Amino acid sequence: MGIKLIPAKERARDWKLGQCVGQVTEEYAEFIMANRDRVRALAIHNDNDDIANLAKRELVEETIDLMTACRTLLWKLGLDDDDVASAVEKVNAKNRARGYLA
Repeated sequence: MGIKLIPAKERARDWKLGQCVGQVTEEYAEFIMANRDRVRALAIHNDNDDIANLAKRELVEETIDLMTACRTLLWKLGLDDDDVASAVEKVNAKNRARGYLA
C-alpha cells in the first residue's frame, strides 16, 4: 500500500507560493515546539506505557501535518502525484549513492 498525501487544495487554492512556504515553516515550528515535550516523555517512559503511546500518536500526527504542508507546496509548484513520485525516486537514488539508504 502506497502513501497518499493529499494536498490541501481547497485551503491553498488562492494562496501565493510564499504563503505555501510560510505554511510549511509554520507547521515545522509547531512540530519542533510541540514535540519537545513528547520527546522528553518518550525518553523517560517505557515504550509501551500509556504516556509513551500517546506521545507517539501525537508525534505521528504532527509529522503528517508537516508532510501535508510540504505536499501542498509541491502541488502549488505544479507537481501532481506522478511528479512527486518521480522526484522522491530521484532523491532516494541520490541518498542511496551517498550511503544514507540501503
